[in-house]
Amino acid sequence: MDGFILDKGFQVYLTDYSLGKKFLNYSNLNFCFFKPGAKIYKNSNFYHISDPLKNPQELHKTLFSPLASFSDKLKILYLKNLLSKFDNDDFLNDKDMSTKEYLKKFGFSLKFINDFFVPFFGGVFLENELTTSSSFFKFVFSKFSKGSVVIPKKGMQEIPNQLYNNISEEKVILNTKVVSLDNNKAIINDGTFIEFKKLVLAGDINDVNPRMIKYNSVKCFYFVCDEKISNDKYIHLFPEDDLINNVVFINNISPSYAPNDVSLLSISLIGNFLKTENLIKIIQNKISKIYRINLNKIHFLKKYQIDKALPHQSKGYYERNIKPSRDYFFSGDHTTHSSIEGAMLSGKRIADRLIN
Repeated sequence: MDGFILDKGFQVYLTDYSLGKKFLNYSNLNFCFFKPGAKIYKNSNFYHISDPLKNPQELHKTLFSPLASFSDKLKILYLKNLLSKFDNDDFLNDKDMSTKEYLKKFGFSLKFINDFFVPFFGGVFLENELTTSSSFFKFVFSKFSKGSVVIPKKGMQEIPNQLYNNISEEKVILNTKVVSLDNNKAIINDGTFIEFKKLVLAGDINDVNPRMIKYNSVKCFYFVCDEKISNDKYIHLFPEDDLINNVVFINNISPSYAPNDVSLLSISLIGNFLKTENLIKIIQNKISKIYRINLNKIHFLKKYQIDKALPHQSKGYYERNIKPSRDYFFSGDHTTHSSIEGAMLSGKRIADRLIN
């Protein structure tokens, strides 16, 4: 869309990804940084929850935030230290349970779980019950704690573009659909075929995968406001709202996403089935009320309905490996963990296996 960068759904990158640091050129991506933590909208007010070690100027607001007890705040610091080294190799040896069960066992109050963990990590997992594996929660929490939350200056598409640009053009065939597999031949929709010795399947593979993959979905709406609402660089969470999970003023993070004199809002909805035209009006009214902006200044830009946004990785997911056949291998974040790092990890494991 002219003048705007609209990612296909709200996405971020975590700079502490181990393989990301190895395979990506961070400096060329020109990362733009979120403020650590979040603003949480409750009882018609915004409250800060920030990492005082990364953002000491917000220490007072975090310490005196009514969203968490002093005990909850101490537990966050303890959890940050406990999970600081959790990484790709720790999944299979971890004692797994649901994320909500893990948080309860850790001793967090139910109020803090519902006000912070549910909207924040519900937005990461794209499910609000926190049934996602605690192993994945530990991994993501570690990466949030140790690194920064960023987007490339020119949008998230810059990450796959950078990887693609490192591959010679003759090794990539575009706009070609494989309709069937016949022994060691991939049959193309024009009747031709490509012979192979080994085949890696990295797309939507439910038809050939021995384990059907369940997915979490999300709706992402982009709105533009005719004036700058704020210079805020936090993610905004809405634990009391039955519709909105989060709002981000995305051009505050990277000014390249929109013209200078407007606010570009990325708004994520999880588990909602209202018709689009109704949602647009409801969201406009909510944004007008929350941010005290004239309704006529808020304009709808685009909606993304992403039905297969993330594999749903519940308790025990990582023990159920997807096994390759003699000639077919499966790659993608559904074979590891549902993140950009997980996708890179799956590709590296398959490449290592084929080379060796």
